[in-house]
Amino acid sequence: MPGSQWRTPSRSPGEGPSKYIFRTEGGDGSTPDVARYERFLSKNGIGDSSRVVVYGDYGGNKTSTLPVMLLRWLGHEKAHFLDGVGLQQWKQAGYGVSTEPRTLSEASFTADPQKNFLWTTEEVKSALDKENVVIVDTRSKAEYTGENARENDRGGHIPGAVRVNYSDLMHWPDRTTLSPQKAQAVLDEKDLSGKEDTTYVLHCQTSTRVSENYLVMKDLGYENVAVYDASWHDWGNREDTPIVTGDAQGSAQGASGGGR
Repeated sequence: MPGSQWRTPSRSPGEGPSKYIFRTEGGDGSTPDVARYERFLSKNGIGDSSRVVVYGDYGGNKTSTLPVMLLRWLGHEKAHFLDGVGLQQWKQAGYGVSTEPRTLSEASFTADPQKNFLWTTEEVKSALDKENVVIVDTRSKAEYTGENARENDRGGHIPGAVRVNYSDLMHWPDRTTLSPQKAQAVLDEKDLSGKEDTTYVLHCQTSTRVSENYLVMKDLGYENVAVYDASWHDWGNREDTPIVTGDAQGSAQGASGGGR
């Protein structure tokens, strides 16, 4: 788009191939380096007063929703994504595109990270018996049941996890997000009503697909929504994590059960 900047959603330019800017290094759930986020965003012209609109070439996954989720975690509420397959729909609407790169003057970005946003593997394990914590699995049915273990040592799901595939919250033909009413209906069907005293912890394989669910739930007014940062990339490759296979859905009244 004319006047836009190009940045990949997961890597920080200039910091080497193993340095991640939009996810925890190695996916191990350790505390992210917030100062690095501040440096990266400031260097690329994003300041405290900037309104950021992110678009990509794949709707509802990583190229647009992930950066917005991370910006909001950093306390930057003026962050939005162009719904659907952003660039494709922009062109279909008849708007122009440019091949000229844009560089913004350096700005000053000050992070104010949300508390309790990122959960570690140990925190998830310790919450499996808590009635006020619901684990939400945003992966495909085949991943959830264990039929498709992908590159992990083990397939399946966290005991009690409720599956809401990120694509369930999208109108798939054009990959736009469902209307608030339809999205709420999907969550209600899973018994995820948004109780004020309940924390919803989202995960997928590498904390990318969760961004669609996170933004939808927050925009619907869900107060306590968190992300299991290491996700199945860690849970499915450890020997000390309990795993369930098959399609038995968990209860939204708590990660360990206790409801329908």
